[in-house]
Amino acid sequence: MFPYPAPGHYSLRSALPRPRSRERWYRSPILWLGAAMFLASLAGCIVTILLALEHADAPLAVEGERLLNVPTAPAKGVAPAGDDR
Repeated sequence: MFPYPAPGHYSLRSALPRPRSRERWYRSPILWLGAAMFLASLAGCIVTILLALEHADAPLAVEGERLLNVPTAPAKGVAPAGDDR
């Protein structure tokens, strides 16, 4: 008897799909897309911080009482929020 099936006959082993060979991690395109998106968002954060430091707003001249460095009353000549008169 032959240890292998005769030509033209299929065995259970030949009918099953072969398992995919393990690909290297650096060959996966989704990994590179994720890495590119992460680096782009990180670069965007750094650019935003640098622009905020370079173009800082000038402090407002506010007189009067303050609580935690926030004025407790509206500035003179400014109507409180919600007054549409």
